[in-house]
Amino acid sequence: IRAGDGAKGFDSLESHGCIKSHQSREQALESMADRWWQLRSEGSGSDVGMLAFRRRDVKALNALARDRLRQEGVLPSGGEILKDGLEGDVPMVAGDEVMFRQPSRLLDVLNGTTGRVVAVTKERIDVRTDGGFVVAVDFEHYRDEKGRVPIQHAYAATGHKSQGETIDAALV
Repeated sequence: IRAGDGAKGFDSLESHGCIKSHQSREQALESMADRWWQLRSEGSGSDVGMLAFRRRDVKALNALARDRLRQEGVLPSGGEILKDGLEGDVPMVAGDEVMFRQPSRLLDVLNGTTGRVVAVTKERIDVRTDGGFVVAVDFEHYRDEKGRVPIQHAYAATGHKSQGETIDAALV
């Protein structure tokens, strides 16, 4: 590719299994989520990232990841619905991986801080950040300028949000 022959480089990457073609967007997203689960199950832990260009694809990948985690018994059924999330109503349960999308000095989080939900009610969510401290988020007070709660699932992210992140495997 660097030598200027993109087609040859693409063919080489595809022949080594680094690139997979799919007939539809849905098939590509499902394939990525399946590979994500396979890598996590093999011991890569949560250091496997699914990256997408569009936020709607990130939302779809997050939903596929949560479905798989529930099927495998990693996430419980039920939970609460985070009303007025960035992308509408967002289901949350203890164990969900989440990302803060707006900085808050009060909560001591930055835009992009990630963590795992340890408790959730209709009014608040408690998150143990990857830094190890627990943040109690009151939905009434943690809102963006449009009145939305700026928290999303963190199984997938846009390439922009993942910049600077260190992970073992990236699926794009």
